[in-house]
Amino acid sequence: QLSHARLVRLPLGSRLRRHARTLLILAMHLTLVLPSLLSLPREVLAAAPALPALVRRASTPRHEPAGIDAALLAAAQMPPDTPLAPLAARGAGIDIGADAMARADPIALVAGRDDVLLGGRVDDLSAADAEAMVARMNMHFAGDGLVFIAPRPNTWFVRLIGIAPPQTTSLVQVHGAMHAHLPRGSKAGQWKRWLSEMQMLLHDDPRNAARERMAQAPVTGIWIADAGTAVSPSSADTVQWFAAAGRDGDVVRGLAPRGPSSVPVPPPNFAQVPAARNSIVVLPALQNAQDLAAAGTAWITPALAALDQRTLTTVTVIADDGRGAFVWDPRPLSWWSRWRESSRATSFVPPIAPTST
Repeated sequence: QLSHARLVRLPLGSRLRRHARTLLILAMHLTLVLPSLLSLPREVLAAAPALPALVRRASTPRHEPAGIDAALLAAAQMPPDTPLAPLAARGAGIDIGADAMARADPIALVAGRDDVLLGGRVDDLSAADAEAMVARMNMHFAGDGLVFIAPRPNTWFVRLIGIAPPQTTSLVQVHGAMHAHLPRGSKAGQWKRWLSEMQMLLHDDPRNAARERMAQAPVTGIWIADAGTAVSPSSADTVQWFAAAGRDGDVVRGLAPRGPSSVPVPPPNFAQVPAARNSIVVLPALQNAQDLAAAGTAWITPALAALDQRTLTTVTVIADDGRGAFVWDPRPLSWWSRWRESSRATSFVPPIAPTST
């Protein structure tokens, strides 16, 4: 009797264990971030074999005007108004403390007929030039409670000691004229004076003269944005976090509940992501056709195949063009749909941001 009962229970237990493993795999959600994908030339995007499969599975993508970092807040189950600068600073290795933090991106300004225009963020500074410019800022603003920090030459922050964070606009949302996007709130006038002082300091910096002689864009302004006080990291402790080195991965590292050091760089391909409930993967910025082809082979194509095979429950793909981001939520296709759709010529057309009213 006992022997027979064991014979009955063991196969049942084996089936339950297999079923539990299947449920674990089926609960997996992948958020795949492809920085700079939409900055690639249209002909490169049109020729990429992995992108038509994304188009076939996803409806019109959602537009996130505040960029990839804002889109990542939703993936990490964080409120949409969570300040990004403290998270990015934490992810860049800065000890946040209780003070407010803001991004302080070095930018190039262009004089327009009626307004000052944004020329773009300056991201090719040498370490020596960035260090010298930050030191100059800190010397000038020593009595004002502004402390500039540059963990990398292209990644600047400012600590606001005893200063309430201003209302700001993310740099990715600023196109052309800047006046309407300057800091707002009760201290807006003070911030505008400070920004003018920063411009004058940079205008007189000899390193900018040297950059102009080398046909490089001078740093002629600082963009203050995403300000706020530190918040608790994401509570999504079941998430696996992977982020490429550099500023594109800073917010993910800042969100990780076990700290930035717990976030490894992405594995070589999707197949090496351990099975778990959720994974957030920020790949290195895609700079050319070779980068896109590699990302397609290693990540996009196998992830969509896993979605079709139901070994992934859901997939979210986030990409940007250095400005706003777009978010795709592809759906699985049946084998019949995959066969039928594969015979149709589909090319990837970069989405267009909706026109603001």
